[in-house]
Order: sequence, then C-alpha cells, then structure tokens
Amino acid sequence: MAYAECVQDAVTGMKRYVTRSGIFGECKVQQISPFTHRPVCFTTEALKYSQTSFFFGVVATQINNALTVKTRKLSLLYQGMKNQFMLFGFASEICVSLILAYCFGINVVFGTRDTIFIHFGIAALPFGIFENLWD
Repeated sequence: MAYAECVQDAVTGMKRYVTRSGIFGECKVQQISPFTHRPVCFTTEALKYSQTSFFFGVVATQINNALTVKTRKLSLLYQGMKNQFMLFGFASEICVSLILAYCFGINVVFGTRDTIFIHFGIAALPFGIFENLWD
C-alpha cells in the first residue's frame, strides 16, 4: 500500500516515470470486503465501514441517553426496567441498525457495510460512561 508520484523531466517538462513514494503502514484489521474482495484498509470503501461504525455509535449513545434520562432522579436499582415500551424501542433500534448493516440488498442501497465486533459502537461506550457519571 503506497502512493505513486509522477516525476517530470526538468528540461522538457514531460512526465518521465512514476515512482512509489511512500508506504502508509500496516493494515491491522484483516477484513475483506464482500464487494471488492480486497482488504478494506487504505481503500475508499473504508469510509463506508467507518460511517457504519459511527452509526452504531449513535445507536449506542441514544440507548445510553435514554437510560440516563430515566435514572435522573432514582437509581436503576430502585426503578428497574419495567417500561415495556422503552425496552421495545431499544430492541427495535438495535434490530433496525443490524438490518441496515448486515442485509445485503439494504446495505447496498444505504451504503452501509458489515462491521466487525470491535467497531460495533465500542468507541461510543466511554462517552456513555462519562455521560452517566456526569449526570
């Protein structure tokens, strides 16, 4: 994985040859794209994977925000999780996000990709913990 540099002749100004100028680095996530059948690192398809991961982070933050607002005055231990509509909302939000990412026809339309577990909203968890501590 590197980028190419076109070198011009100093006298004529014409392009003479193309050289390999630099190396980006090692690909640490060995994920193969089902669309291009190539590693995801250093491709334009990596943007779709990162957008899907950010979408999962937004879903995790929404669920955490609902729990934070619910437990603003009383602890979750005192109240419990008896609100069936909220639990149904959590389950449906998770199911819709999984369908958007993992169903083949739908993820082509919306431009989402199937992410690995470490990218499934894990980056949003520290912010959720901070939000709970702040409240």
